[in-house]
Amino acid sequence: MRLEDAVLTLCASATTRSEALEVASDACRRRRTTPERLLAELERRPRLRHRAWLHSVLVETGAGVQSALESGYLRKVERAHGLPEGSRQVRSASLRGVVYRDVLYERCGVAVELDGRVGHELSRDRWNDMDRDLDAASQGVVTLRAGWRQCEDEPCATAVRVGGVLSRRGWRGAPTACGPRCVIGIGPPITATR
Repeated sequence: MRLEDAVLTLCASATTRSEALEVASDACRRRRTTPERLLAELERRPRLRHRAWLHSVLVETGAGVQSALESGYLRKVERAHGLPEGSRQVRSASLRGVVYRDVLYERCGVAVELDGRVGHELSRDRWNDMDRDLDAASQGVVTLRAGWRQCEDEPCATAVRVGGVLSRRGWRGAPTACGPRCVIGIGPPITATR
C-alpha cells in the first residue's frame, strides 16, 4: 500500500474532521508526503467515504493549517467574516532562534497565535510564548492570541477584534457578517482611526 493511500484510508476512517486533519498534517509535517500528492490520490478515489470534507481538510493542510484550532480560526473567523487571508506557519527569526507564526498578516504587521492545550500547558511554555511576542513586537509585529473559546464559541466577536486591529494597521476592508445573527451585522461598523 502506498503512503498516500494509507493516509487517506486513515483520514476516511476518522470520526471527526479534527482527527482527519491531525493524520494528514502529521504526515505532511514529517515530510512523508505532501498535500498535493494526497489531493491527487483523492482524485483517483471518487467513492472514498467523507470525500468532500477530506478534500477541504487537505486544502487546509496545503495552506499550512496544522491543528483543529487553526482550522477553526481559518473557517469560522477568517473566511466566514471576510478577513484577509493570512499566511500560515511563517518562518521568522527571533532572539531564541527560528519560530513559526501560526497566522501572519504581513502587510499589517499582525500575527495571530492560536493556543490550544498542546505546547501551552506549562509555565515554561507560556514564558516562551511571551518571549516570542516580545521578539515580534521589537520587529513591529503585534501578536494576538486566541484559543478554543475565541475560535469555536465566539468566532464573530473574534473577527470583530482581529478586523479592528487589522484596520488600524492598514487593512482597508472590514469584517462582514457570517449570517443574520452575527455580531458584525448587529453592532456599528468598524472604522479605522488614524
